[in-house]
Parts: sequence; structure tokens; C-alpha cells
Amino acid sequence: SVVFGEGKTTTAVNFAVTMADLGLKVLLVDTDLRRPHVHHVLKMDRGPGLADALRKQKSIEEVIRSTAVENLSIISSGRVPPNPSELIGSDEMKRLLDDFREQFDLVVCDAPSLHVVTDPVLLATNIDSVVMVISVSNARRETVQRAKKFLETANPDIAGVVLNGLEATRRHYYYYYYYYDNALHHPARTPWFQRL
Repeated sequence: SVVFGEGKTTTAVNFAVTMADLGLKVLLVDTDLRRPHVHHVLKMDRGPGLADALRKQKSIEEVIRSTAVENLSIISSGRVPPNPSELIGSDEMKRLLDDFREQFDLVVCDAPSLHVVTDPVLLATNIDSVVMVISVSNARRETVQRAKKFLETANPDIAGVVLNGLEATRRHYYYYYYYYDNALHHPARTPWFQRL
């Protein structure tokens, strides 16, 4: 996500659960080593996790845990380390991701917000695709554009954007689809996120 509170963790968990329900063998990894939330959403204890495996204090077998969802496994963030960026950008992280690709059909990584730390850019160099999560009410257009340019320094495959915070009322449906506000009977301005 661009800033904190845009729903990236909820989006990552929902996507992982949906893919697992479709029969894929899915691993959800909390790569936010500073403010981890995946274990909260899944109502699990944090336990040992990614940071512990990257520091070789735990084996990868010890940190991969099953969940209540069939086909879905999780690696929590583990104990907050003193050097998160160094761990995320390490050769060991690349090696672990390569191992995960061989063991699972899909690996979903929940990363920190782009305007907080460099971790997402470091992570983007070792993954196949990136999905940006943007909240209509949280992020300004200029902030999103800056974050996208920052992310592009890693030359990732940006698969798309998940847009959170849209109201699904009939009036808003017409507003966003036709760019016309029927209540006011005159053309409405195009929303900022459609002008990115």
C-alpha cells in the first residue's frame, strides 16, 4: 500500500483464502517485520516466523504453520528484528522465496507501506508480481504517483491495483461508471484515481 491503513493486510489475507478455497496450495507470508498484522487477521499467535528464519534461529519447517483454512499455510513475521530492511533485502530472503516457489502453488507476501520504509522495494526485486492496494479516502493522487515511481525503481511487474473504500450505492455506481451525477443533473468530475 501507499500509506498505513489502506487495507493491504485484509486484501492479502482475503486473496490468499480465496485462492486456497479454489484448491491451490497457498503460503501467506507476513513480510512486514515492523508492524505485522497477518496473524491478527487470522486470529493466530505471532509465534516464531520469518525474521527468526532469516536470522537462522529457526528452520523454515518450524515457522510454516497450517491455518483453519484448508490449503492455506502461514509464516508470521516472528519477533521484530533490529534490522528489518537488511533481512528483507538479504540473499537468505531470496533463497527462502525460491524454496517457497517450489513447495507452493502461490506465495502471497504482505509488505509494509511504501511511504514508510524501503522494505517493499527490496522485496519487489525478488517476487514475480506486485499488487498495489489503495484507499480512496486515505491516499492522495500525488502520493500514489510518488509511491509508484519509488516502487518502479525495483522494476517489478505491477499486476494491478486493488481500490478500497468505494461506496457501493446506486448513486455512486452511476457516478463512477458514467461520470455523471444524476442527482445534480450535470457532468461530475472524474475521480482522481481514474486519472492516474
